[in-house]
Amino acid sequence: MTDKKSPDPVSDDVNPSSYPADDIHHGAVIDVEHYQATVPLWRRVWQHSLTQMMLLSVQAFCGPAMSDAITGLGGGGLASPRVSNITNAITYALIALVCCLGGPLVNKIGIKWALVIGSMSFPIQGSAYYCNSKFGNEWYLILSGAISGIGTACWYVAEAGAIMTLAPSGARGKYLALWIVSRNLGQLVGGAIK
Repeated sequence: MTDKKSPDPVSDDVNPSSYPADDIHHGAVIDVEHYQATVPLWRRVWQHSLTQMMLLSVQAFCGPAMSDAITGLGGGGLASPRVSNITNAITYALIALVCCLGGPLVNKIGIKWALVIGSMSFPIQGSAYYCNSKFGNEWYLILSGAISGIGTACWYVAEAGAIMTLAPSGARGKYLALWIVSRNLGQLVGGAIK
């Protein structure tokens, strides 16, 4: 039995400049000048934490804030609030339950996919209110409450984790203010509609 040396994964004939991560990272220090020279401006803007925070704030306005606006109409604007009250009870019960289990759940599926699941559940409740007022589909409104409760809870847990990790320590107040304003703006819209 011969003792063969395993081949080196990086041979001498490979150009080290083909590994941009090796050029940019020197231990724990990032070469900013090289990063700015090699990475296009659009990618640097897209990857910036403020851009990601703005996108999350827009999603907070379009999702939970608009849901608050619909809820602020009183019964979702329906003539009889009975079905809307049942839907809200189911929604908030599932939000409480899933938020308690949300940490391990979001850790398992990841922040990005928890945000995707949550954002996919936001338009369902609005469409259910429309279908109930137009066609009288009460079952769809109640089902939408369950779907919205699970999705919104996943989104709340992932949102809080993303907000705390995106904000750099020097600008944390500005980032949190942006998030809180966009999230609570729906109540202002709901009050303006009334």
